Amino acid sequence: MTTETVPTIGFFVPSGVGIGYTGPGVFLKRLIGPLRGAVNPRVYAGERPGHQTDPSLVPVRSMRVGDSGPLRQLAWALTATWWIIVDHRRLDVVHFHGTYLYKILPALACAAFRIPYVLVPLAAGADFSLRGRSTRIPGISQLVRFIGRRAAGGFALGEEIAEELRQGGVPTEHIHLIMNPVSASFFQETAPDRFDKQTLIFVGVIGKRKRPLLVLDILARLREQDSARRTIFLGPFASPSDRSAFASAVSELGLDEAIDHIEFSDDVSGYMRNSSSIFVLLSETEGIPGALVEAMAAGLPCVVSDAGAMRNIVIESNAGFVVPANGDIATDAVSRLLADESDWHDHSSKAREYAERHFRAESIAEKYYAQLCAAMNTDAASISE
Repeated sequence: MTTETVPTIGFFVPSGVGIGYTGPGVFLKRLIGPLRGAVNPRVYAGERPGHQTDPSLVPVRSMRVGDSGPLRQLAWALTATWWIIVDHRRLDVVHFHGTYLYKILPALACAAFRIPYVLVPLAAGADFSLRGRSTRIPGISQLVRFIGRRAAGGFALGEEIAEELRQGGVPTEHIHLIMNPVSASFFQETAPDRFDKQTLIFVGVIGKRKRPLLVLDILARLREQDSARRTIFLGPFASPSDRSAFASAVSELGLDEAIDHIEFSDDVSGYMRNSSSIFVLLSETEGIPGALVEAMAAGLPCVVSDAGAMRNIVIESNAGFVVPANGDIATDAVSRLLADESDWHDHSSKAREYAERHFRAESIAEKYYAQLCAAMNTDAASISE
């Protein structure tokens, strides 16, 4: 423990922080917010445009969407490692936000200086997964297990990620399931006419992994039934090629007047609570996506793929439907919700009730803080004290 009255936690965040909707950044912000006063956060991350400078921020150039090649990854790893060397006497525990291959070097630095560290994968099948492409490189799987065995803990957004942490060497007793926290704004009053909007909403990075082109295909089919139906896409493009593919699909399907695209917004809750009827996310891989739990808090019925923890959450809550990556089946699920207002309200109520019980940011931060204290061998007081 440092000489400060509260522990210092180093958060290493490759994706950066600041204005605009980025899932990893929002997740971290909601974890840190309730902890202020109980911990001294030190965030090693790049600032995004328009960010109000935070005194806890240590500038480390961020890994931008669509610009994170091998050289950028190496530069980030070396910079993060350098900061761990510089700050090793002041850090009581390190939180690696997202478990990427280029975090091996800083994790090794933590091990060398005996700084406890926790691993927080943000999706299944990432670099620390032993079934990932990166771990096929000779020696990498052994390094992953070395880092996993020495981790003070791992936080898993779902059972699939928990199993990957186990395979990566993290002891089972040090793996903790954690939900994606939701801020209070998503639980506020909603517009009474959301069902009548007949509007889908997609929130996240617009790239191959989240299958946005399948959502466009579904919208085109839905508009054959009702030409007033629309979709809001809220998020940046993963790459220039994804932007081009999206624009081509919109044009080919004749959806130019049926799409609203907002690249970044500080009011995601407003779009969900007032402008949308159904949340759609048909990703190839996920953990517990923040957009899903936000949609449920806002009372939006959901149509999702079975990636990550989405299947279990939507089935357990009865918040909507889990579908394969099939245009016919997914369109049928969305059509059922858009056609029956009584059924829509039933799924809406159940989504919000489940979110109230499981996704409140304060309760999730309390559990996270308790596990961090365990990693530091420190007694945990309530973060509200």
